[in-house]
Amino acid sequence: MFIDRGLWDKNLFDGDNSTSFYIARRVGIQPINRGSLRIDFAETISLDKLVVKVGTEHALQPFKSEEAVELHVSADLKNWTPVLILAGKDMVVDLDPEVPIRYVRFSGVPDKVNGIEGYRSGKMVDRSRWRASNLFSTYRRVSIQNAWSHSFTLNEIPKGSYLAIALEGEHGEEGAYAAVRVNGKPLGAPDRSVSYPSNAWEYPASRASSNYTYYVPLTNDMKGAQIDAVVLGLRNSPSDFKPELWITAYPIPFEQKQLTLTEVQ
Repeated sequence: MFIDRGLWDKNLFDGDNSTSFYIARRVGIQPINRGSLRIDFAETISLDKLVVKVGTEHALQPFKSEEAVELHVSADLKNWTPVLILAGKDMVVDLDPEVPIRYVRFSGVPDKVNGIEGYRSGKMVDRSRWRASNLFSTYRRVSIQNAWSHSFTLNEIPKGSYLAIALEGEHGEEGAYAAVRVNGKPLGAPDRSVSYPSNAWEYPASRASSNYTYYVPLTNDMKGAQIDAVVLGLRNSPSDFKPELWITAYPIPFEQKQLTLTEVQ
């Protein structure tokens, strides 16, 4: 049943085209602004071909067979290069092996994908660390109307600490997002309350239009680095909210120090 519901992105990289990854419509999940098929190779790699196996015309929706589809590739999430391909049951992306990449994003998302393969010099590369998502919009379909940022450094990072970027007030459902840059490198928030939309096994993630809080774990290499916390409010969404930035830890890192006093004559 878990395989049949197509909830796990790892189904794309298991070498079995009878397993699939698709949007969990069983519980009313819909992609945001038509969604985007995104692939993360976990590291920058060189490929000369990427193959996205859809399988059927029905599963290709909302794309149409033989129509042009735009996708983008990137090594750093900042600089993106457009690539045009033809939609079909097997969508073949020809790449330049001299230009390493890590990320791929499509202009939309097929209803169902059976597998994704990468090739270099005619041989399939290892896909054990590859990840994929299908629910979030491409950036160009999202207009920004408000932005907030705050830069700071931390001279100590307690064990288990993380940033909590709280958006207090009304911002609309999926109407505001938060992330950070560490010495200029973008870093997303892997967790949020309420939870991000997901292809849920049973009951879907709760929805809310206010008071999101984004959580960014802090690691030792962030000590002394310039950290920029950024919040973006989307156009046509309420903007009656105030971002706040907190640092906390869980579990609470209780520590003790012993002070010895010596009497001086």
